[in-house]
Amino acid sequence: MTLAIFDFDGTIYQGETLHLFLRVLAKNPALRRRVRWYFASHAPGYLLYKLGIARQFMMRTAMQGLARVMKGMSGNELQELYHDIYQIGCSSFCPQVMSRLNEHLQRGDRVILLSGAIDGFVALVAARLGVMEWIGSELSVENHLCTGRMCSVLMAEEKVRALQKHLGEEMNLKDAVIYADGLRDLPLLKMAGHPVAAHPEPELARVAKAMGWEIIQ
Repeated sequence: MTLAIFDFDGTIYQGETLHLFLRVLAKNPALRRRVRWYFASHAPGYLLYKLGIARQFMMRTAMQGLARVMKGMSGNELQELYHDIYQIGCSSFCPQVMSRLNEHLQRGDRVILLSGAIDGFVALVAARLGVMEWIGSELSVENHLCTGRMCSVLMAEEKVRALQKHLGEEMNLKDAVIYADGLRDLPLLKMAGHPVAAHPEPELARVAKAMGWEIIQ
């Protein structure tokens, strides 16, 4: 049985779930002012992110800001939000990567969805795809209400540590297949016996070609 690990943003979903969250949240009249605040306060950071400057710091800041927009939402409201986001995003799932994921499931391989997206959303996606194991960035929820904080934001080395915690003593990736799209996932890809650059960003594409890794275009 092969261990297959899939990133989500840019790998399965051809985009950024952060944008989907804001798009759906903006439809809620009670949250529109918060969404406008988010765009006004994070615009400079987003520009730096797109320019490749301090990307990890900017993404953590963006995720913390998203959590503040969601502050006070109940557990049921969060689940409705995740459902609505999935309904919009699933049409942009990559056919080639989905085909690989389904091949792994049909062979009975152990499949893990590992994403920096909010954990409740990652759990819903995993359930819809038939994946039993998932890891995501932890949104703080207390007494069934979103507190407006992120307990963790998984990127780069944080993803590696989260996977190590999940697998425990079973952490052996020499025979694992890992699918990811960005240079931020390089620490994880380097640990895999079979790393796959799925629709990679230019920086990762150059590394993958130099290392002789499989590339899905």
